[in-house]
Amino acid sequence: MTPIVRSPPSAWVRRVAPGAISSAPRTLAVREGVTVLAELAGAQLTDVLDSLVDAMMQMPTGRRRLAAIVALTQARKGSDGFLEFVGETHEGAIFLRGWARAADPGNARVIVCGENPVVADCGIATFSRQDTPQGGAGFIGLLAASEPLRARDVEGLVYRGRGGWRYASVHEHRLIAGPTDTPGHIRFVLLQTHSTPAVLLRLRSAANSFEGRETISTLPCSGATGRRQYLSGEQQRLSDLRLAARP
Repeated sequence: MTPIVRSPPSAWVRRVAPGAISSAPRTLAVREGVTVLAELAGAQLTDVLDSLVDAMMQMPTGRRRLAAIVALTQARKGSDGFLEFVGETHEGAIFLRGWARAADPGNARVIVCGENPVVADCGIATFSRQDTPQGGAGFIGLLAASEPLRARDVEGLVYRGRGGWRYASVHEHRLIAGPTDTPGHIRFVLLQTHSTPAVLLRLRSAANSFEGRETISTLPCSGATGRRQYLSGEQQRLSDLRLAARP
């Protein structure tokens, strides 16, 4: 039996005069939208993009909106620096080190780029470097997000710096470290940096987090037996030191 195809109701039909161009709206990809914006805004494109991202950051930030913000920011020419080191801390924060041209010291609301971009607070401190392009400076940052982050998942950072929103991508030869090694990397550079007292306090706390390997929990004997053996060994070492100190 031949199926019957019914014509749509007249309300669904958009009548276009012969030779006219239909102005029916269609969905644009973000990058295609940026191309249209560039044609319309001309030399004002940077200001238009910054205003658009400012407005979008005030709205509820779902995955699709964050991905659109990242794409809009990447539409600028080139990356504003690189992330050269990404490390995890015992407290769950992510430590970053790299260079950028527009990073300002202080606390900032940023987007951590990756397969699933997330919004995070980032305490940023800056320091002088001689190996960056003209206008660049070193920076370190400590990320605190509302959901767990892993160092290997970080692909870039979107932040508002001097002159507007910027994007810094991870360097292809970036270093990744776990909670045991990260505090040492923070201490290595911390004294060279400057930022607000609150940010420096957070960084100092992360730098001084315990990174010992031979803790009671890693002794061969667990529980009370392990503690007794550990304390007994400490007492014996103290006794040996007293004997050695006697004339």
